[in-house]
Amino acid sequence: MTRATVLVLVLIIILASGCSGMPEAEDDLAQARRAYVDRQYLEAERLYERYLKAHQDGEARWEVWNRLVEMALAVRNNPHDAIDLLEAMYLEYADDEDKARSILHRLGTLAMENRVLDKAVEVWQRLLTAPDTTSLDHAVAYRNIGEAYIATGDYDLALDALRSCVETDAPPAEHALCLYGLAQTHFFLENYDKAESMLEGVLASSGIEQDLRMIATLLLADVFDHLDMPEKAVSLLQGIRDEYPNPMVVEKRLEYLGQRLGVVVKRTAPVKDSDIERNDPILETEQQHVPESSKDNDPYSGI
Repeated sequence: MTRATVLVLVLIIILASGCSGMPEAEDDLAQARRAYVDRQYLEAERLYERYLKAHQDGEARWEVWNRLVEMALAVRNNPHDAIDLLEAMYLEYADDEDKARSILHRLGTLAMENRVLDKAVEVWQRLLTAPDTTSLDHAVAYRNIGEAYIATGDYDLALDALRSCVETDAPPAEHALCLYGLAQTHFFLENYDKAESMLEGVLASSGIEQDLRMIATLLLADVFDHLDMPEKAVSLLQGIRDEYPNPMVVEKRLEYLGQRLGVVVKRTAPVKDSDIERNDPILETEQQHVPESSKDNDPYSGI
């Protein structure tokens, strides 16, 4: 065998080994993507995890992390695994300010949605100290911290967080959410006058979402009831009775308030469990005696 022949054979071997080794990362990723498209989720998850372990500097790591989080939530219905994955992502991308901020928003939201409240508070507090955050980031963080403390009954801590939320330079829609949270906290603390003024501020805000307008109106009606102004409460509830997503909630309140006022609140047709028909809200009232003790009852169902 001539020297030239040997060199050609060596070159062929080098090229062959290079072709089989270079695309190893791409092969893992391509197989994982293909398994995912084919709904072979266990295999896809295994291949994505192998990619992360084997390719520490892989260009597709962000995509792979996000796909694993997606599968933990949508395929395995395991939000706690998704939280752990997001924490691992945060460790990897802590020096990338945009990605780190995005991860903290997702992590905090997921913890709130799944009532992992201590974790949620810790994550949102982390966002407050993250670099290059905006006033909107701060408002969202403070609002979620406040909502977590409301859920645990720590109303004084909730007040502190939500006051900070209101004081940010957040856009009007986010500011209205902060103000609603603060009003809700005052309601739970039986500070009804403060809750009233804040809820009126929410309803006067420009461009608030329909859902917020509904729940703020409902809470303001409850405030008026506690302030012994049931007529105002009835007026507010009549304004949303055909718009509120769960009409029975409004009807129950109107029925109770009718008792407080000494009247029977009726409809010309029975209220359905489905949405109330449009152009239907005709009320018939007749005087009746209401025992004084009934005013102390709390017939309200949850919002």
